[in-house]
Amino acid sequence: MSGGGGPDVGFGGPGGGDGVTPCDALTFSDRLQSADPAVVATLTVGQTLDVERQGYGVITVAPAGRAGVLHNQLTRMLQCLQEGYIFKADVQSITGIEVRMHVRVLEPPPHQRQPGIPHSWG
Repeated sequence: MSGGGGPDVGFGGPGGGDGVTPCDALTFSDRLQSADPAVVATLTVGQTLDVERQGYGVITVAPAGRAGVLHNQLTRMLQCLQEGYIFKADVQSITGIEVRMHVRVLEPPPHQRQPGIPHSWG
């Protein structure tokens, strides 16, 4: 399976020396692919969805179920999720079945949390 979604270079944050955005600065917008119409019908603008790894893909999950698949920054997202980072996706707009999301990091993995600093960055 290809990485899809374009290059894994930094959007929305300071890049590392190799041009790849660090996981704790990764943020981007995307349009849901393979959206589930029944789940999309339950979404509202401003709602926050969970982001999870599913096989070789990244999905968004709403209370009603799997909303759809994210493709932008796919390779980097898979790496960051594997490292234990937690991401959320905020619904920016809904037009029919097309849903625009803004993806952001919520928490670093436990081994990178610092004592005395709140664990939620969201």
